[in-house]
Amino acid sequence: MRETTSNTRNGIKSNQKRDSEEIHCIQGGFTGKKRLKRKCLICGKYFYTIIRENGKYSNGHYFGKVPTQIEGTGEWKKVGTFRIGKLKGDTVKWTGKEKKFEYWECNSCYEDALHMDWLERKIEESVGEKCPDYEPNCAVCQAWRFYETLIGCENEKNAAE
Repeated sequence: MRETTSNTRNGIKSNQKRDSEEIHCIQGGFTGKKRLKRKCLICGKYFYTIIRENGKYSNGHYFGKVPTQIEGTGEWKKVGTFRIGKLKGDTVKWTGKEKKFEYWECNSCYEDALHMDWLERKIEESVGEKCPDYEPNCAVCQAWRFYETLIGCENEKNAAE
């Protein structure tokens, strides 16, 4: 493991430890380029990104470090409730230990998410087409109801602007 410098989405540099093919390191900075292998969080494919001298990268999209829970170290505790339109749910908090990982997306997944129908296509891929009749205990109907609630909230927000 070597200490490398990476670029965040907003251009702020941060230190992190990673395996890399580095050309030359000097006092925490570097001259030349570094080639890093990263995994897309969305599709799971690996890709290479080049980190330049100025800290900017040339492939993929970096969203920072994201916390994830370590199983067996805690539990989910209800701390409140939330409401989005007509959808209600519990707000929970993890009581155990967490670790952080880098959130990267490949160019293809990033571009795909820019289109308005992205969420609709992902719901259809994961749970299937919308049922002709709504059943409150159907997981497919619940997923589509959540989508419609989100779209309704977005449409209301746009109408208010």
